[in-house]
Amino acid sequence: MELPSPYRRPGAAGKSDLRPRPSGRSLLPATTQRFVDPNHGEQLVAAEAALHPDVVVIDVSMPGMSGLEAAACIRRRGSQAAVVCLTAFDESEILEAALEVGALGYVTKTSLAADLVPAVRAAVQAART
Repeated sequence: MELPSPYRRPGAAGKSDLRPRPSGRSLLPATTQRFVDPNHGEQLVAAEAALHPDVVVIDVSMPGMSGLEAAACIRRRGSQAAVVCLTAFDESEILEAALEVGALGYVTKTSLAADLVPAVRAAVQAART
């Protein structure tokens, strides 16, 4: 199943300015400094390398390189970003795979509104200790 594309607008020099999906961005605190919504795992890995964020929320079902593959790639590069996986599936196999690639949090899309911000905060705290 392919996920819907994020809203995008053209940027300077033919580059794309990645814009957040309103539902995801609206759940994060106003103090969030950067929010990037990549179309696929490769783009997520490149954005993480360029921005060096404190936390990365990854959809495990991204097209191309999956979110789990992207998380593993980010970890192999030595990134200190706290990784939180987001999925539509509440299955123990996905949770186990997320933990294996270094995720510090896991949120299902059905509980996104209630669980995203606490999961991000917990993952950032865990990464700092």
